[in-house]
Amino acid sequence: MRHGRSGNNMNKFETQPIVSTWLIAEGETLRGVMDNLADRYQAPKFMPHITMYSVNVASDRVGQMRNRVMAVARDLQPITLKVKDIGFDNNLFMSLFVRFEASEELDQLQKRLQRALSEFGDYTFTPHASLLYKELPEEEKLKIIPDLKTQLPTTITFGKLGMIVHKSPEDRAQIENWEVNIL
Repeated sequence: MRHGRSGNNMNKFETQPIVSTWLIAEGETLRGVMDNLADRYQAPKFMPHITMYSVNVASDRVGQMRNRVMAVARDLQPITLKVKDIGFDNNLFMSLFVRFEASEELDQLQKRLQRALSEFGDYTFTPHASLLYKELPEEEKLKIIPDLKTQLPTTITFGKLGMIVHKSPEDRAQIENWEVNIL
């Protein structure tokens, strides 16, 4: 299964930053679960979010992309999603994550962003909220999941869009230093 940006964009990274648009979670419950996991596994802490769009963008077009996301953000109403289950993957950015029930509101937001941002590149949307960015053995992930099911709320509300610009692979690797611009 393919997740994230389509195609092989790592060569582009040298000349074009990766720009990601996030739907940011409200409240502290999810953040608390994530921070506890990060502390337990000595992993980086990061803002709870769903990546709505992520593409390589020429440096001189980042402002244009930001303006388009801001236009979508102006009309954003909070979206409450029902937690479906917890999954995991070998991809660091999906090592342990929450999946959600289908949501018309989330689908509509993603379609609006797709229309606004498609000229910047294609993105395969995989709606999830990562809980942990850490390489762990599958057996450990399977041990964590039952406890997480009791800690997570049944619904999570997301209410703001944010953007993050990774100017280099090194920048992207410094997760705790990520600066999210809330729009």
